[in-house]
Amino acid sequence: MNHSISPAQESIPPEEPQAIEEAVVLLTEMVRRLTAKSGRARRDAHAKSHGCVRGRFIIDGELEEPFRRGVFHPGTEYPCWIRYSNGNELIRRDSTGDGRGMAIKLCGVPGRKLMDDEKKTQDFLLINHPNFFFETAAEFVAFQRVNSMGRPHLFLFPTLNPKTWRLRELRVIAAITSKRITNPFALQYWSMTPYLYGEGMAAKFSVRPSHSFREFSGNRASPDFLREVMKGQLAQGEVELEFLVQRQTDPASMPIEDPIQEWLPSQSPFVKVATIYIPTQDFISVAQDKFSENLSFSPWHGLFEHRPLGGINRVRKVVYEVISKLRHELNNEERFEPDGMETFTCGD
Repeated sequence: MNHSISPAQESIPPEEPQAIEEAVVLLTEMVRRLTAKSGRARRDAHAKSHGCVRGRFIIDGELEEPFRRGVFHPGTEYPCWIRYSNGNELIRRDSTGDGRGMAIKLCGVPGRKLMDDEKKTQDFLLINHPNFFFETAAEFVAFQRVNSMGRPHLFLFPTLNPKTWRLRELRVIAAITSKRITNPFALQYWSMTPYLYGEGMAAKFSVRPSHSFREFSGNRASPDFLREVMKGQLAQGEVELEFLVQRQTDPASMPIEDPIQEWLPSQSPFVKVATIYIPTQDFISVAQDKFSENLSFSPWHGLFEHRPLGGINRVRKVVYEVISKLRHELNNEERFEPDGMETFTCGD
């Protein structure tokens, strides 16, 4: 192990605060521009939801001591809401290559929280790929800048000089967008970025189907087939998922500030710490869809023991809060945090 870097150690580049300010400006402009076209303000990413389903998040009763941190107390159960989505800021056909998101919101979580306006929730945000496609806040801004001009390819190939090409980022983006997706419940998802796991320990999170999962498949010809597959899956029975934790064991090869670099399971295996049960349900209704769209997810909704780490998470802290407030203001909706007891009637 390289002892020159401490576990969970962050390193903030001097240009990062300015990059975050520019990111806020660029994304605010994008949301306003898209709202003017569609008449509805949506998220700056993960705009298309396949559905928001209720579930139970149960911590393993025999959890070993190193993993008993934050929300992870053996045998504890939390009601939760889980939103599945496409990654793009536009509403597109589900067959279009894209990252797929799984945002989990645990409810009824006691303890000291990171956000002043957050109540009793803990969010986990995951995507169906283990590593991220930006390394720093500056790279995030570089992409948003050219994307706002309709020329996102310039992020990967800014000049004709191959030395300027972002090949690491290209490999990640190509891997994400080339995946053939048949069922949101059948995927494995990763947090991609690291988080505290109690004092002095960093970790990443993942969710995968349990061994008992039997996949329901649907018609890919429909533009919204992933929503239809979710409905069919939950009509045939409960879905059981495993929530996993991967601890940082070598700060040098498992960096905090470079989420493009994957933390290899061969070096630090993922360990199951909880089970997610999604019961049979019909989640499709006007009222439940509205509830889903008005939810705000952020890696910073949660306990101090699970504080997000690294530059990309520091960007997200500011950007997610600003965009959430903006879209609720544009839609004339109040922001809220759920308690997990919400009920909806099919066909509302």
